[in-house]
Amino acid sequence: MLKGDTFTVRPERVMKKRSSLIYGQFIEHFHRQIYGGVFDPGSPFADGDGFRTDVLEAMRKIRVPILRWPGGCFVSSYHWKKAVGRERTPYALT
Repeated sequence: MLKGDTFTVRPERVMKKRSSLIYGQFIEHFHRQIYGGVFDPGSPFADGDGFRTDVLEAMRKIRVPILRWPGGCFVSSYHWKKAVGRERTPYALT
């Protein structure tokens, strides 16, 4: 815009709705994000499956629409196409 130009904001005009899932978070095997973080069967806060209920509740409070795992640096060198089809070679945690 140039100085002196004007524009009109029309908040009632909705161009297209976006899925809230695009605003999700990711978690990776860095430090204690998985083991000792979201998953810690030895924690007094763990449910019957070993997931930390306090961490899950915190994610609900901030309204995380989707949590992607693996994410971040953990998957930077892995291509998802390797894990599909007959000749698949899924990533193995060691």
